[in-house]
Amino acid sequence: MQAALIAARLLEDEGLDFYNVLQTSEGNLTISGATPEYRQAPGNGYDEAVGQLEVWWSVEIEARTWGIKDIVPYVKKLVLDGWFEMADEAGDMKDTGVTFHYEYPEKEQAKPEIGPDPDAPTPDNIYRLAQPKWKVETGVDRHRKERTTFVPEAEVDLTKHTIEILF
Repeated sequence: MQAALIAARLLEDEGLDFYNVLQTSEGNLTISGATPEYRQAPGNGYDEAVGQLEVWWSVEIEARTWGIKDIVPYVKKLVLDGWFEMADEAGDMKDTGVTFHYEYPEKEQAKPEIGPDPDAPTPDNIYRLAQPKWKVETGVDRHRKERTTFVPEAEVDLTKHTIEILF
């Protein structure tokens, strides 16, 4: 009964929003692959993607009269910023000047006027089709040992345009 009371109070509270900054330098963010702009640049040898992922998230609590059945985290917003580094002759990593950026949810694009042929090669259609479609996936790592802090971990694949966040 006490668990149901706690769940009810949590559900009433609108302050269940969390914020984390995941960084490759701290080991809780892994970035693999490369953006098309970076792959096409000449002279790119061994490289490493470095960056950070800001995550605004909350939880959905599934409560029953006997207590809490499940707590499911979900992403409200995220911002991915990063850059590529390449090893120089001495083996030190140097910034290449090539960056990447992604925001979720994506900003709404202005709706183009649809003419007689919706698949016509208009500038709006060409731009829309050239933009990659990102996929954001979330999950709960139920086997994680530490549960005193609820810091997510993330994997980003720049080639496949996927972001997977494990809470």
